[in-house]
Order: sequence, then structure tokens, then C-alpha cells
Amino acid sequence: MSGVGGPDARILVVTGQSGTGKSTVCRWLAERGGFVLDADRIGHEVLTLEEVRSEVVEAFSTAILGEDGQIDRKILGKRVFSDEQALSTLNGIVHPPLLARLEERIEELKRSRAVELIVVDAALHFEFQPRIAADAVLMTVTDPEEQLRRIIQRDGIDREAARARLDRQARLDRHRGEADIVLDTTASPGRVRREMLLRVDATLGLSLAESEFPPEELKRRAEDHE
Repeated sequence: MSGVGGPDARILVVTGQSGTGKSTVCRWLAERGGFVLDADRIGHEVLTLEEVRSEVVEAFSTAILGEDGQIDRKILGKRVFSDEQALSTLNGIVHPPLLARLEERIEELKRSRAVELIVVDAALHFEFQPRIAADAVLMTVTDPEEQLRRIIQRDGIDREAARARLDRQARLDRHRGEADIVLDTTASPGRVRREMLLRVDATLGLSLAESEFPPEELKRRAEDHE
């Protein structure tokens, strides 16, 4: 990387619908030294907090609890699946502690001076209030048919179920114009990876791609993006 770390560590949010390659991009960035924080995983942790559990139960009743007395995310997901008001209520309970915990971890990483790039994997970034304070936001997109194919293959579900999942996430796409980098992942993985690294470097002033390409190719690609 560029040697920028500590309090000056760059923060990149990676967002995008299911099947667009968001997790793959985060993995590639981790391979280049980025530290990935998974907002969805932190959300799971938050649901186990007693104060959050109590608020969710109060809002949705004990019907959303599993046999172990903890919140059953599948049951809860079905409860808010097609109810925008219920989803808004849930987000109002979960998002504040999720964002607080995420901010704590970002600050811990900055104090450690161990990383130069903090990557936040956050599908719902544009729905967070307030949004994650980031130096840049990368949104993954892909051809709709390719997106369906990936979801069907990855999750072993039929086309109808995959289509329903994407319909639920359609609202995320309206924020495309707010992203600093919109990365189309339809092409071959090698080509997408190269483009991603170069665009992240150009946006954040890093050098993730330095060891990926010969100097002359880096120079030519940098000129192409001017």
C-alpha cells in the first residue's frame, strides 16, 4: 500500500445487491491488506444484546424468538419481509447500536496503526442513518441475468425465489449515483479485479495494484483513467 495508516487509514464502504460480487470484492481487498468489517455480522452480534433483544421482542412479540430464547433471524426476517413499516421499526432499533459498534471497531483499528485500508462490507449503507463516515463508497453491479444465475447457483434456490430476493433489494439501486465507484462485475474475475484495484487506488490515493501489474501496464492504465 502507500504507507498511510493510523488515524489517516482510508475507509472504503463496499455495498451492492445480492449476487453482484460485493463479498468477492471485499475478499480481494483483504488479500491486498485491507481489514474487512462485516456490517451484517455486527448486526447479528447486536441482536444478542439484552437491551436490543428486549426492544425487538416488545415491537414484534415473543413469536420471533427461537427455542433458545434468542431472536430467530429467519422468523424475524419473514415478519418484516413485505412490511415496510415493520422493517423501518426494526432498523430503528438495530441500526444505532450497530453503527456505534462499527465506529468503535474503526477507531480501534486506527489506533492500532496496523492497517492502511479499512473496508466496510455494508449492503445497507445507503439506508443507515447516519451513514458510515467513509472516504469513498464502492457499489457493485452486474447484468441482471448474471445476478440471478449467481444467486441460484450460490444458494441453491429456484429462479422465482431469487427474483423475489432481488425485488426486495430493488430500492438499493436508486443510490447508484451516490457511489464514488460503480463497479460492473459482469466481466471475467481477473479483469474485474484489475479494474477494481486501479479505481480504488485512484480514488483513495493507495497503491494496491502495484504488485499486481508490470510498471508499464500500470502507467498505461493510469493514463486511460485520466
